[in-house]
Amino acid sequence: MSFSRRDMLKAGSISIALSALPTAVFATAERLSRIKAVFGEREIDYSGVTITIPPIAENGYSVPCRVTVKSPMTVDNFVKRIVIISERNPVAEVVSFTLTPASGRAKVDTRIRLGGSQILTAVAEMNDGTLHAGTAKAVVTLAACVVL
Repeated sequence: MSFSRRDMLKAGSISIALSALPTAVFATAERLSRIKAVFGEREIDYSGVTITIPPIAENGYSVPCRVTVKSPMTVDNFVKRIVIISERNPVAEVVSFTLTPASGRAKVDTRIRLGGSQILTAVAEMNDGTLHAGTAKAVVTLAACVVL
C-alpha cells in the first residue's frame, strides 16, 4: 500500500481541521452524564464561556482556574450560576458560583483539585434558563482526589 503526496496532504489537512474543533464535539459519555446529572436534559450552547487552566499542572491539589462568560450582567440578562464539572474527580461538581447583576462581571477565579488529566467543563446558567458552556483540558502529573 502506497500513499501519494496528495493523499498525505489530504490526511494532514483533515487532522489539522479535527484538532481545531472544540473539545465539546468529542464529549465522552461520562462527561455528558455528569453534566446531565447537574442540569438535566436541557440543551447546552458551547459558546460564550471561556475556562482557563494551565495546560500542564504539576500538582493536582491546587490548580488555578478562571471562568469568564460573555454577558452584559444587566437586570434583564445576567449569569445566574457558573458550575465547573470534572470528568474524572470522584465528585463531578467541583464548584458552583451564584451571581447576580450586582456582581458586575461574569468572571470567577478559584483553585481546584484535579484527580488526574482530564477535560473540565464550565457551564453558565443564564437568568432565562439557557445554558452556555466551555471546556478546557489539563494534563496533571500528580493527581489529587486519590483514595488510598
